[in-house]
Amino acid sequence: VELTPFTVTSTLDRGYQAQSTLGGSRLRTNLKDVAAPTTAFTAEFLNDVGITNTDDLARYMLSTEADYGEENGVSQNFLKDFSTRKVRMRGLPGGSVSVNFFKSDLPADTFSTERIEQSRGPNSILFGIGSPGGLVNVTNKRAWLGKNIGSVSVQGRSNGGLRTEADYNQVIGDRFALRLAAVNEERGSWRNYEFS
Repeated sequence: VELTPFTVTSTLDRGYQAQSTLGGSRLRTNLKDVAAPTTAFTAEFLNDVGITNTDDLARYMLSTEADYGEENGVSQNFLKDFSTRKVRMRGLPGGSVSVNFFKSDLPADTFSTERIEQSRGPNSILFGIGSPGGLVNVTNKRAWLGKNIGSVSVQGRSNGGLRTEADYNQVIGDRFALRLAAVNEERGSWRNYEFS
């Protein structure tokens, strides 16, 4: 059974320009035909800009600002849970993060991400989140049946930070493929214990 109306792949993306989304109506729709304000960030954009998580991407999202309230201070990371930084979209609380349209409280990292979509406004109620500001959806990498591919990347950061990523896709027979994505990140800071 082929469910093409419900499948969006990054193979049709051209550079920074994504072609389709599920964020407008739960069916695969061309982005130019979606009435809701939706922005798709492709893997190529995320790699070129050096984005590694949804918190870093907030500065590139339209009508979005990070909410640096007292409880969201970076110095309190070790006291909090693993949830991501709060953002405001269109001046309203929003930025709820979902992975493949399922709500997630864990921070999303781009090593296993194919694309990230931002739906601004109450359209997020389509996916059961209902945040009035909007929704940030992360689409995970999937195994490809087409070919064997692999990549390794190294990213240096200030204050002694180093990030290494590996991604490999192996086709096994005609109907099975295996994809492995891994990351190791060491962050440094001028403040002690900033990253727990």
